[in-house]
Amino acid sequence: MKKPLLLLTVALFFCCAPSQPALFPVEMIVDGAKTEKLELTKTKIKDVRSVGFSVIDSILFCRVFDGSHNFEAYNINTGDLITQFIRRGRGPIESFSVPPLHQILNENSQLKANLTCMNEHKIMKWNISESIKQKRTIIDTVYQFSKEKVNPIYYADYYYQINDKQYITVSCDPDPVYNDMFNFNSKISIVDFKTGEIDRTKTLFDSTVIYDNNMNVSAAGLVKPDNTKMAMIMSSVPQLNIVDIETFEVKGYKLDSKPTQTDKPLVVFTNSTADNEYIYALYIGVEMGPNFMKTDKSSILYVFNWDGQVVKKYDLGEMFYSLWLDKPNNRLYFGENSKGSLYYCSLDDIV
Repeated sequence: MKKPLLLLTVALFFCCAPSQPALFPVEMIVDGAKTEKLELTKTKIKDVRSVGFSVIDSILFCRVFDGSHNFEAYNINTGDLITQFIRRGRGPIESFSVPPLHQILNENSQLKANLTCMNEHKIMKWNISESIKQKRTIIDTVYQFSKEKVNPIYYADYYYQINDKQYITVSCDPDPVYNDMFNFNSKISIVDFKTGEIDRTKTLFDSTVIYDNNMNVSAAGLVKPDNTKMAMIMSSVPQLNIVDIETFEVKGYKLDSKPTQTDKPLVVFTNSTADNEYIYALYIGVEMGPNFMKTDKSSILYVFNWDGQVVKKYDLGEMFYSLWLDKPNNRLYFGENSKGSLYYCSLDDIV
């Protein structure tokens, strides 16, 4: 699961900016696919109060704001609470705060996830399969880091393991050139998982253009399951960027039909997920404001291929902010609408 891209920023992206902010080629793509209606099935889950959810083996994992634990697990078919995982605290297998699940790893037929614990300067490998089986938190390994040496993985907005040693990370930080807390630049890096050493890094946008034109270039990342590419959806620009992980080359694909300038900042793409064939992205296209999450507009599900082209798009009939691909069960889940409910559709109904 990937966390929702509702970044707290008030920057505008001007389509008439004097120069291109991206430090990589951007192709304008035709948004010509017909918008179809997609019928969704409602689950028995109600009042989802999470900052990110994932569905594993018919169990819904919610990353919750408060309480004694970081995750709550529900039976997605009955809506019943099963148990809680990752107790809040400073114990060996505890943490006051961990991010939502970005990536589920399959190691020796067991599902696992690496959890960054910034407050405790550690990364825990959570054995999800054993935790479900035993109904208690099972941590395989704890990687402890020195407080004096910052590991960029646990400060990254998004991070994905791409081999036995390395992660690719996406960070959207205050721009280092101008040291301005209100101007952010996106950066990707390849980081050694155990040492925190950076192997490669690339800043994606021109700092001067961002600063002079007050642009929002924040983006979320997700990795193709075969670990060859990473897709980055942008929060305020109708654009998808695709990274070749081996070469570190980046190319952008911008929708020709969507506006990039209004009187107020835009919230464009909010969340995405992917398999080896397609990228699934939620588009809302509303103006940022105190009540933007209460809009009457419905979300559009965009389906891109890994060449950046629009394959399909669907009107979801309601506003959703998160989604999760449950590939083993051939389902795509949608959550965090105004009612706090969870819906799904079959992948067979999409592509």
